Amino acid sequence: MEAVKTEEQITEAEYWSRRNCIGSSDIKSIVGTCSQRGPHDVHIAKTDENYVDKVKPNMVVGLVMEPALGELTRLKLADYGIDVTLKPGKTYTKEIDGVRLRDTPDFIAVESTRHRKPLYVVETKTAYSADRDHYGEEWSDDVNEGYRDQCIWHCGLTGAPHCVLAVQFWAGDFPDIYIVQADEERFNFLVKSAIEFWKRFVDGDETPPIDKTSACRRNLSRLEETRHHLKECTNEQVVLFKELRDLNLKIDTMSTRKKEIENQLIQEVGECKGIDFEGGAKFTYAANKRGKRTMRSNFKGLED
Repeated sequence: MEAVKTEEQITEAEYWSRRNCIGSSDIKSIVGTCSQRGPHDVHIAKTDENYVDKVKPNMVVGLVMEPALGELTRLKLADYGIDVTLKPGKTYTKEIDGVRLRDTPDFIAVESTRHRKPLYVVETKTAYSADRDHYGEEWSDDVNEGYRDQCIWHCGLTGAPHCVLAVQFWAGDFPDIYIVQADEERFNFLVKSAIEFWKRFVDGDETPPIDKTSACRRNLSRLEETRHHLKECTNEQVVLFKELRDLNLKIDTMSTRKKEIENQLIQEVGECKGIDFEGGAKFTYAANKRGKRTMRSNFKGLED
């Protein structure tokens, strides 16, 4: 098995190959369906020559587990009558309107070693800390929006009609299988979004719209470093800054009250899984597969 590469071990050619394009992880961040990264993360990665992506432990675990997850996925597909051969995913690239699009699925499922046409592309995920309730029935396409977009991107660039998303929720079990179909309309939207992002925010002088993420603050700070001075304020900025001060005071008060309410609800949950507020709204304080109790609130359907 090939060792997992850190950013320092990736060759210069590989680095620029990944940097000078939009890939499957980038696109879900660009369109806002990724829960961990956003447009400013992609902007920094593509425009800051000193940027080095931090390799998180869960990413390393996922990469090390990838060959094993691939084999477990093949075995499970075979149990359900889907006999395929899995080949390591190769890199597909396509240039549209001067923008390079890139995709490397984890595996390509083909009819046999003699065949090249993909019957499926395969994306494997480790989700040991994930809430299983956030996923639908196995063998359906009920997955989170970011993974769906990643699968659709795989299908669009490889030409595969389906993407198998294999999610392992527990290290001692086979991954759960989800099937996401190719979606030409959504893929075209993703491609259009990728091209617009590149032309405006990488080739152009614009930055992505301001949002509340820490990535946005880091990106704006990085851009501000080139100025090295403080500018005089305007009357409008004074109003905004005072509002920020007042909001900070309110947030401190609200955070204290929020924790008090959460602690009271946790106490009232007791040994149960949670409290049902009907209409789909619920407060849970349940143990995950590792035995750690986690608090979650779902306000959907809660009447005023």
